[in-house]
Amino acid sequence: MRRATLCHDGRMPQDQVPGDQVHGPDAGPGWRAGAVAARLGVAASTLRSWNQRYGLGPSGHHPGRHRRYTAADIARLERMRALVTTGIPPAEAARWAHRDLPDPSPDPDPVPRPVPPAAVTSLLVATQRLEAAAMSTALRRHLDERGVIDTWEQVCRPVLGEINRVHREQGGCIDAEHLLSWSISAALHQVVETSRVPGSRTAVLACVTGERHTLALEALRAALAERGTPAHMLGADTPDAALVPALIRLRPDVLVLWAQSTSTARPSRLRVLRAAEYRPGLVVAAGPGWDTERLLPGVLAVDSLGAAVHLIQDAAVAA
Repeated sequence: MRRATLCHDGRMPQDQVPGDQVHGPDAGPGWRAGAVAARLGVAASTLRSWNQRYGLGPSGHHPGRHRRYTAADIARLERMRALVTTGIPPAEAARWAHRDLPDPSPDPDPVPRPVPPAAVTSLLVATQRLEAAAMSTALRRHLDERGVIDTWEQVCRPVLGEINRVHREQGGCIDAEHLLSWSISAALHQVVETSRVPGSRTAVLACVTGERHTLALEALRAALAERGTPAHMLGADTPDAALVPALIRLRPDVLVLWAQSTSTARPSRLRVLRAAEYRPGLVVAAGPGWDTERLLPGVLAVDSLGAAVHLIQDAAVAA
């Protein structure tokens, strides 16, 4: 019997599903329960139970034949298994497994939309329960497996966004938001600088005056650290009177100024650099607060963590 494998996007190729592959001109897309159980490493009876109790069953329907599991169905089941494995009760895990997934497509060769990884659901459930230990475990695991950029973009930001959405629509969640921010910060602080890359230059990271949101800058510091690029983190609400002397003392190649809101992203925050005794070769305006049309000449804007990391590393190489 041939072993089942996965395509690069996580789907099981039709021609490599063992035993339960459906043959013939009328076979249609989808996988039978035996193949899905083998893929998940669970008993077929478990699949039947999850279907009967929680509605996590096959949705692919073709007249005259048994329903078959689609790629979206398998994604739900993978999330369900991952959550149950972490100790979340099956009923609650099933509720999260059903969220934010595409409807089954009638197309003969459906391509499901990407679904949030199980790490998102695990972290979100732990956050809503205020389970700090589980939050830290989920974050550390993903950082170890996927690195800072992927963890920030694919896990931290979606969970932060969901908590903020619940707060806007239903109120509350302030405690969950604060605990989540602290847990993310603590996990990022554990990322230490690897062996310094030869020829790498230093960066200074600072929030502009009045800006107290630092998480994105902490993620940038950690992402640079794991790539061997040193960075000095000045943190929240850095006044000009402290920034300019720090630039003179540290003489970094790159300065990153973070502004979360338009109220703090004033062009005057950048003009102070004109008269500074030392100005880095690269000045980066990061954060959604900046108006890119009003930036000073020579100041570059970035809109993602990955873009900031690549820009800084490119500048280090060029220097």
